[in-house]
Amino acid sequence: MGIASTLASAGDRLRLAETALVAKLRRHAAGRWAVWCLGYVPDFRGRIGRGDAWLRIVIIAACYALFVSAAFLLPEVSPEPAPNLAEILAALFNTFLPLVILLSIIVRRLHDTGRNGWSLLVGLFPYGGPLILIVFLLGDSQPGTNEFGAPPR
Repeated sequence: MGIASTLASAGDRLRLAETALVAKLRRHAAGRWAVWCLGYVPDFRGRIGRGDAWLRIVIIAACYALFVSAAFLLPEVSPEPAPNLAEILAALFNTFLPLVILLSIIVRRLHDTGRNGWSLLVGLFPYGGPLILIVFLLGDSQPGTNEFGAPPR
């Protein structure tokens, strides 16, 4: 079994576990809201509408700002200067999870405008790259089905 097939089977198992978790969460009102807000986090396929994308970005940015401000406002918990494993894992979780969620939303929004996800790299160019990316994200959706799937509901 090659590396590619191993990664593909791991991805399939992750999607099955994610589907089961989403089904459990949808049984509760707060779970339905969380599923809508996060919207299949690791999935970079498909399309997302302009309104949904911007609303999710604002909600995630507000939650992230709340977590960061709470971290600065809470007193120091550990007396030793070296962070323990729990603090390191919490910092990684609070940093990389919102980043992955935002990248997923941006790539799906680019798909909705008919652009490839690699168009996200335009934002890395200095002197106008981020502005061009924002213009891409604010653009109109492509009507009908495009190469990335059916239009969002």
